[in-house]
Amino acid sequence: MTSPAANHAASQASAEPIPALARDLSRLSGMVRTLAPRAPMTITSPLDGRVIGSVPMCAAEDVAHAVGVARAAQAAWAALPVRERVKPFRRFNDVLLDRRSDIADLIQLENGKVRANALEDVFDTCINTRFYSYHGPSLLRPRRKAGAVPLLTSSTVYPKPFGVVGLIEAWNYPFNLPMQDAIAALIAGNTVVIKVSEFRLHSRPCSDYNCCASAACRTTCFRSSPETAA
Repeated sequence: MTSPAANHAASQASAEPIPALARDLSRLSGMVRTLAPRAPMTITSPLDGRVIGSVPMCAAEDVAHAVGVARAAQAAWAALPVRERVKPFRRFNDVLLDRRSDIADLIQLENGKVRANALEDVFDTCINTRFYSYHGPSLLRPRRKAGAVPLLTSSTVYPKPFGVVGLIEAWNYPFNLPMQDAIAALIAGNTVVIKVSEFRLHSRPCSDYNCCASAACRTTCFRSSPETAA
């Protein structure tokens, strides 16, 4: 059994500026795009209160633009066969497993979790990613149903995407909770816009590990003023 002192030491060690984590923080902060310069939102670590980064705070027009980008990408994405839509997520699952330690470092730094709980966030995401990427084609196949007149008529249900799906990310499991919905929505042919928690801005999911050439897989929004808050 791991002692509280050991857990504390592990958490503190994760807060130290290691090269891979420093690169991730710099890269993720630079990925935020707004239509005009915005005031920054500062992110602090609950481990020791240090400032670990900042991102621009999106306004309503930035959110509208993100939705527009997602909507423009959706038709081409939905037109792909399901067997093609699942391929990026099989690669994504491999990337998650390869980079599980880096991702857990980031979750610990922003969330203050012990190592086991940070890795749980990653591994649960892997389980969901693998399930939907391998079972998506069968889940989305047309299904025959009984018609209004038994034996004489029948009907077939064809799954169709909604279009753009909006998700609000939770702060406590910033990686897994939005991912399990985002992956299902994307494989079903939708595009996704995510409002990430203002407390866990760097732990956002889809766009950080590029395994897909489509813009459909890369749209994320950030909280700013009360007009774009959850």
